[in-house]
Amino acid sequence: MATPAGKHSAVSPRSSGALLGRGPGTVQELRRLPAVPVPADGEAFASWVDRTAVAMGLSPGLAARALGLEYRTNDRVPALFGILPTPASLDGLCTTTGLQADVVETMHLSRYDGTILNFNALHPGYDKPLEHLLGKQWLQLTGSRACPHCLARSDVWPLWWRLGIAAVCPDHRCLLIDTCPACGIALRRGSKNTPGTLLRRTHVTLDLRECGNRQPNPGKPRSPTVCRQRIADTPPPGPGGSGRHPAARARHRRRGSSSAGGPAGHRRGLVRRPPLHRRTCPAGRSRR
Repeated sequence: MATPAGKHSAVSPRSSGALLGRGPGTVQELRRLPAVPVPADGEAFASWVDRTAVAMGLSPGLAARALGLEYRTNDRVPALFGILPTPASLDGLCTTTGLQADVVETMHLSRYDGTILNFNALHPGYDKPLEHLLGKQWLQLTGSRACPHCLARSDVWPLWWRLGIAAVCPDHRCLLIDTCPACGIALRRGSKNTPGTLLRRTHVTLDLRECGNRQPNPGKPRSPTVCRQRIADTPPPGPGGSGRHPAARARHRRRGSSSAGGPAGHRRGLVRRPPLHRRTCPAGRSRR
């Protein structure tokens, strides 16, 4: 059974079956989940997994395991997560949610194969770093751009935000943002050093309208802090940097001050040169 997009039905973690990964050396008995959100039209798979995690009261990492997604060499992110659904993941999702394969496939970037993307060299059994294979494709392997106005009214992240050509929201006619102004990490990257990994341990309630990136926690290295910057409160980029976050503007001012002794010092460091046409005018010619 599914619930409408944007609405959640509480699911007890105990009723979701075993929470072990579908990978080498693991045993998992998958069970049909009582309810999951209905995938929204054009929604990215990672967005749907996040909304399912909220409905289940779990972290995204545990929700992915309860959904039956396939894990291979990396136990922190499902195989080809959000890029291409593997047969094992499709089988697991069919068992736990009842979603049809075509519905799952449309939430992955592979739906653009043959148009703006070329996945000819990619196959479901590929288990090497995707940067080697898809690094030159017009997509974001990890992370996503976002429209603050869209996220102010919905917690659904569209799939097309992950395309390299995604730049302007057609509904709000504003530039998309791609970096959190608070933590400085690309939106939905996860963390700076381990991109794409799903959060497994957290005591913070997941809010899909927040950044959600992880930052090091010196006091508890195994429990990183979560960036709570609300994306809807971030103004889109504008002329003259008007869309920058106040903290980012402050950092920019500090860098400018330290590099040339402040604005006045920067001006003193400039050398006045004659116009280019005067410097290149041949001898004997008029320099008017």
